[in-house]
Amino acid sequence: MTIYAPTAVTAYADARAVLEEPRLVPEPAVVADAPGGSLAWLRATVARFTGDARVHARRRAHAMTALADLDPRELRQAAAGSAVGSDDRHTVVRVLAEALGMPGPDEVAEAVVAISAGYFGGELTPAQAKAADKAVASLLVWTAQAGGEADSEAAAQRIGVLVQACDATARLVENARRSAPDGPPPGGADALLAAVLRHDPPVTTLRRRAPADIRVGGLDLRAGQVALIDVVAAAPGTPADRSDPDSGEQDEQAHLAFGAGPHRCPGQAQALALAAGLLARDELAANVASALDYHAEAVGRFGASDDPEEQA
Repeated sequence: MTIYAPTAVTAYADARAVLEEPRLVPEPAVVADAPGGSLAWLRATVARFTGDARVHARRRAHAMTALADLDPRELRQAAAGSAVGSDDRHTVVRVLAEALGMPGPDEVAEAVVAISAGYFGGELTPAQAKAADKAVASLLVWTAQAGGEADSEAAAQRIGVLVQACDATARLVENARRSAPDGPPPGGADALLAAVLRHDPPVTTLRRRAPADIRVGGLDLRAGQVALIDVVAAAPGTPADRSDPDSGEQDEQAHLAFGAGPHRCPGQAQALALAAGLLARDELAANVASALDYHAEAVGRFGASDDPEEQA
């Protein structure tokens, strides 16, 4: 069998064509005879790595059901009220676990972090692999206890929602902080996140594999060949780039950070709400710290007031 080198995709039109084409799918993560309740089983069961269109649609519907229970406004508020200084990955998962009614949100967060190390195919040490398998088994139990899903395939999608939110949302917040170290610019956290998703997204490459020879957009892909979409380079440059060639309607998406087409991330609203909440928390903490510093400086310069009303 001939193995073809991956094809880099940097033009917006080609990227959209690839992402919209249902026959092009993320590289599958099927492992023969994967033990039930293991990391390998999870990767082979979630919609994220499912190539078969009918199976993917069924699994994605389960994920959408889980996401329907997660109100972005409530998630944003919960993230904004979270503790400063904690690991963003833990905070993201803890907020989601609480919203889903799962027992032990801190334990859920630890389990999801253990899984995320190998969820996208990263190599794990034997100890890490064992911990990840144990974490998947635990999350299946906790999902059932939350009144979630007795059906293991449906439960896998809920776990997938948690894992896929873990690292990506935390990286989005990290990139936003690096982009605006003094806090969000005019327009607030939402405008900052939109800019970061366009220029410095947490996921920089999207992969799609061709199961057979196919022409998509201006690309000719051979069977088994992978298209590597550069999310930053392929982002639309102007509103005209986002015009649907058939209807003429504008696509409001100014980036490809969440993908597009049948495998587009279904949790975009929840991820952005969590990220915005964490940035709002940071801004509030910075403002409080600044006020305390100013007060301490004033006291040191002028001394404490004897007026009881000013001391109150």
